[in-house]
Amino acid sequence: MVLILYLIKRYLKYLFTINFSLTLLFNFIEFFEKTMRIQHATTIMTLNFISLNILPSFFQTLPISVWLATCLLLKELVQQDELQTCKILNINNNKILNFFIITGVFLTISSFIIKEQFIIKIEKQSEQFKLANFKQLSHQKIINKWLILSTNEVQNKQLNSSLLNTPIINNIFCYFDFLDLQTETGANIILICLTSNFEINKIIKCKNFSVNTKKQTLIFSNPTILYNDSNIENKQITIEMNLESFFSQIKLENGIPSISLLIKTLISSKNIIPRDFWNNLFYQFIKRILFHLQNLIYPILTFYFFLLFPFHIYYKWILIFLPYPLMIIIELISDIIISQYFHPLLTLFPYLILLFIVYIHHKKLEKTFY
Repeated sequence: MVLILYLIKRYLKYLFTINFSLTLLFNFIEFFEKTMRIQHATTIMTLNFISLNILPSFFQTLPISVWLATCLLLKELVQQDELQTCKILNINNNKILNFFIITGVFLTISSFIIKEQFIIKIEKQSEQFKLANFKQLSHQKIINKWLILSTNEVQNKQLNSSLLNTPIINNIFCYFDFLDLQTETGANIILICLTSNFEINKIIKCKNFSVNTKKQTLIFSNPTILYNDSNIENKQITIEMNLESFFSQIKLENGIPSISLLIKTLISSKNIIPRDFWNNLFYQFIKRILFHLQNLIYPILTFYFFLLFPFHIYYKWILIFLPYPLMIIIELISDIIISQYFHPLLTLFPYLILLFIVYIHHKKLEKTFY
């Protein structure tokens, strides 16, 4: 216990020094990037943005800082012959590994609670400030958006409208030029209704539309309907459609969704939103969890690579730099898996393989060096 407390003190010193440095460097670059590239950006405006961005960037760089702090701690232990002293005192590598596991678990839980409960709100404010002041847009205004509306919604609810009340519709693609969530009005919306063979059944166009977020309905004023037999029908009436999947997608894409909103949507809207969109949400949820778990994965991997060649002068120092590119490659593989429309849980497969390899080699090394 005394050894672990001693290592924690030195480890946290490296960790916070590196993380503060990376945070300052990141925001320093951000400051000059904004002032140089955006003509209307003032110094005060940029400093306000940086003040909002400090804490989110601190937690964003935390996994990298954990990895670098692990490398520096191992370097110090070797330079001061403390690893050799530990062996003389019959303190094996398992106890040092336990230290990295304990600190990794603590940092993972702390990062998850603080970032997902508090920092996410500041991050939303930062994004809204950037949109309003640098891009001169509002997060309440959405432009040029494509959505895929749920097949289940069409079949089960039939959208509460005679416009789409037909059993052959299998997919609905929705596009609009503009939607103001504050005034709940929009312009130039198109609904393209497809059959199961992806043939156009009908196209519904409306120059002006409005939304009711409480009822989760779209309101069309005088829509035009184009049928597959080239017939055109102009409805001189106002039609209201119930489209829950439309609002589920808009709500999630408007800003940064909280982890609780992701979980709620994944559970409650599974049969409402399209399957591909649900899979992407599930993948976002997995990535959010894995981001925090990197605070545990990085130190374990770094120490594991260090122990592969403990007596070699150069190899062990080269190998401790492998965890970061390895994690990048695994993330890339996960992105490819999800892009091929496989189930999001399959993105965990590379991590499980890595964990299995580390465990097997750990047992072999335990017999040799521990």
